[in-house]
Amino acid sequence: MSGLDTPALVIAVIGLPAVAALLTLLTSAWPTVRRWMGVLLALGQVVLVLGVVSVFDTPPSERAAAGPLTIAQLETALPWMSTVEPPTRLAVDGLNLYALLLLSVISLLALLTDLVDGPSRAGLRQTGIFGVSAAAAGFLLSRDLVLAAACHGTTALVLALVIHMGADARPRRP
Repeated sequence: MSGLDTPALVIAVIGLPAVAALLTLLTSAWPTVRRWMGVLLALGQVVLVLGVVSVFDTPPSERAAAGPLTIAQLETALPWMSTVEPPTRLAVDGLNLYALLLLSVISLLALLTDLVDGPSRAGLRQTGIFGVSAAAAGFLLSRDLVLAAACHGTTALVLALVIHMGADARPRRP
């Protein structure tokens, strides 16, 4: 991980699930390929976030008294709507570090339930899972604290909704 630069890591955390969503749409005609490609890409997302966690430097307590510590690490700025507002800043900090890990694990678990649940609209559901994962990672990495806090509370709820969206309708018992 030390060979990768900061913008590459931060953008890969958002880009990997976004590319996975696109690949899922392109391979929806082949369910077996789509399913296993999704599981492998979700495992890759977990490994990538574990790499970010390992690169993140948590200072030891004895150095805390030495002076102010930078909260944000792996920070990058991206030009976006440069005529309207300053560049968008993305960074990993102590608040979103483990939320990113939780998001990647929840995405993997959601895809594994897809293997158990059946093929009904599974391509759409898998695309939605990766899409929500990419959007939530973008929200978590943004330096807007209100947006990040809203994402912390709603990520699991939205993923549950995406999984339910493609689930088979179960007949009601009389």
